[in-house]
Amino acid sequence: MFEVNSFEELNDFITASHAMNKKIMLTFSASWCGPCKNLKEMIYKTNLEREKNVAIAYIDIDKNDALAERFHVKSLPTQVFVELQNGNTVAEKHRITGFNWTALNSYLVY
Repeated sequence: MFEVNSFEELNDFITASHAMNKKIMLTFSASWCGPCKNLKEMIYKTNLEREKNVAIAYIDIDKNDALAERFHVKSLPTQVFVELQNGNTVAEKHRITGFNWTALNSYLVY
């Protein structure tokens, strides 16, 4: 899981992940959010990044409110799946709000 702290870092992360042909998941979280901590722990325990060929960016909304605003994050945790279109446009493909491990795994099976 890669911690993103700016728009530039996010763009670099998305570009690199796209070049490696990985699914791209942005995880919006906060240090005070209990369900966010549980999700992060499950991601590590299950080795989600390797098992599902997904690149995961961790974005703390308290440190990156502009990124949370850009992706219209209204509650935590929120996972936003994006793809790079036409080489430079970031498009949202799917969104999961809350700690819903079943929905997350189901989506990553596609």
